[in-house]
Amino acid sequence: MEVFLFLTAILQRFTLQPLGDPGALDASPMESGLGNIPHPYERRLLERAPPRKPPAPPSTTPSASPLSLAGLPVQPRTPASPSVPRAVQRNLKSGTAGRGRALSLGHPEGL
Repeated sequence: MEVFLFLTAILQRFTLQPLGDPGALDASPMESGLGNIPHPYERRLLERAPPRKPPAPPSTTPSASPLSLAGLPVQPRTPASPSVPRAVQRNLKSGTAGRGRALSLGHPEGL
């Protein structure tokens, strides 16, 4: 098994090419029978060039590019941020003294 793997590795690293024009080779067998014996001809081994990898596209991180959902900006979650976004708290001020006033939508007092 090791010999097979060794020979396979060699054949994958090199390519066999004939000396001269490949079309001028005589491909007719010397003898016909149970096994066809081809004419001997000289070959050369050429080492294959390592495969070229295509250049990697530039990577972008989620924090570097803004995300949007339906036209609204969305901030990606980070380990420090909560899993549920919190609503923005705004101060509602009344027109009188500028103090915040609570709104009661329940039953009137005294019932």
